[in-house]
Amino acid sequence: MSKKTKTNSKSKKSQEQNPPNEQERLPNSVIVDAVTEFAILFRDQNNDPFIAPNGDGTIIYRISAKNRDFRAWLTNFIHSKFHIIPTLRRIDNVAQMLESIALNAECSNQYPLELRTLFRERPTKSGEIKSELYYDLGESAVRITPEDWFIVARPGIMFRRFSQQLPQVIPEKGGDIFELAKYVNLDDKNDVLLFLVFAISAFIPGYPRPLCLLYGSQGAGKSTPGRLLKRLIDPTTVEGTVLPTSHDDFVRTANHHALLVFDNLSSIKPNISDALARISTGDTFAKRALYTDDDDIVYRLQRPVMLNGINQVITQSDLLDRSILLEMHRIDKAKMRTEKDFWADFDEQKPLILGAIFDTISKAMAKFPDVHLKELPRMADFAKWGYAIADSIDGFTGEDFLSAYVGNIEKQHEQAIESSAVGTAVYLFMTHDEVVKGVWTGTATQLMRQIEDTGIIINIDEEPSELTKELNMITNGSLWPKDASWFMRRLNYVLPDLESQGIQINSYTQNNQRIVELKNLNYSEKNDDNK
Repeated sequence: MSKKTKTNSKSKKSQEQNPPNEQERLPNSVIVDAVTEFAILFRDQNNDPFIAPNGDGTIIYRISAKNRDFRAWLTNFIHSKFHIIPTLRRIDNVAQMLESIALNAECSNQYPLELRTLFRERPTKSGEIKSELYYDLGESAVRITPEDWFIVARPGIMFRRFSQQLPQVIPEKGGDIFELAKYVNLDDKNDVLLFLVFAISAFIPGYPRPLCLLYGSQGAGKSTPGRLLKRLIDPTTVEGTVLPTSHDDFVRTANHHALLVFDNLSSIKPNISDALARISTGDTFAKRALYTDDDDIVYRLQRPVMLNGINQVITQSDLLDRSILLEMHRIDKAKMRTEKDFWADFDEQKPLILGAIFDTISKAMAKFPDVHLKELPRMADFAKWGYAIADSIDGFTGEDFLSAYVGNIEKQHEQAIESSAVGTAVYLFMTHDEVVKGVWTGTATQLMRQIEDTGIIINIDEEPSELTKELNMITNGSLWPKDASWFMRRLNYVLPDLESQGIQINSYTQNNQRIVELKNLNYSEKNDDNK
């Protein structure tokens, strides 16, 4: 390096460490005053600080010197307004001053922010309060009412946005909702209806809903529905992700995505299964704040979720209780298409499909207040919305949806029993006429031992009995409880599922012992019919 070059390098470094006089003379408070002259500083429902630089909701940034987008905007603003390039220290100081103003309850407003969709109440000329659904397109939004839907150029301060989010295409009227079904490899009419209802209902926020699990062999197109809905509901740079294994990673992912899509699952850890169950119904989640020892960040989250895998991977009964299970089969070779052609075709139809979804939501919003179901199944809010949505699709009715949904719930019960060694054993024990005559009474220890003695349960390395061969119930010892207390805990998990199959289980105390009473209601009905 030449002497001249070294001198220039030192001079440049000196200028960076010692800013020009005009930069030194400019107080940070002047910059803050210039920002607040037209920008809106506010807090969200979690008391996080935000800025709306244009004074509306077209652009929103979280105020933090560590936020790349906010830092870039503030740097550009200072350079454009004051003709200086701010140092990192100045950016940090100004950001702290703006954050303090935003968090000051006496000096700023609080605006709840949501991802992609939210309901907003608006008074009408007659004085009535009317709920409207808004969907974030990027800078503009769609306003959906029971009468119609419209594009709103400046929707106001409503939506939280993250760096991975992409703007949505502008929807078009005149589309057909069944165009969406053409891109999904589902043959059963009930499964098609459940998929469409799930897809449309995912645009409607604020109520418990089941997650959707797609499972089937390789080549069944299981990942495609999730990618389709991600592009329709919540376009981002990441369409399908690996299911997080830690609680904090799960909360962070859920907070950043309006639709959660987890691909190619082979199993689900119990703690994540619990998190999925909670987020499908809506719950409060906490994660540790970065660079702190004990500070928590608390979120209230409810998200639609799609899972896929070769096998039915949900084994926890409480998560199965909150699921729609759709089995897929290998795509016929004659129907195969290249990825490029498939997605080019879908992207061309996407504006019309999106418009058809908004048409259906508008009709469903008009029908929803008048939906009164005689019996409410699980996920009652979803059942009501599903009824209204299906009733708004030409060719289907609300009753068609209820029939399909109840049938899917039956599948859940069967899957829950099959995924539990205790549930399967008790079901086989109570339904095999050679073993039990409809009723069994005793302690949990006696029940557990009698099931073992009948040969329904054996270790995998043992020689199966004739009954075991007949019932096809061979399990690894690790799946079978070692004591009665664990036996009863696992039995309690599947009580509703067994009851749905006619196995009634009651318990009571007698002579200081806990007694378990099992009845096969179907067996009793069969004998009564024969009398």
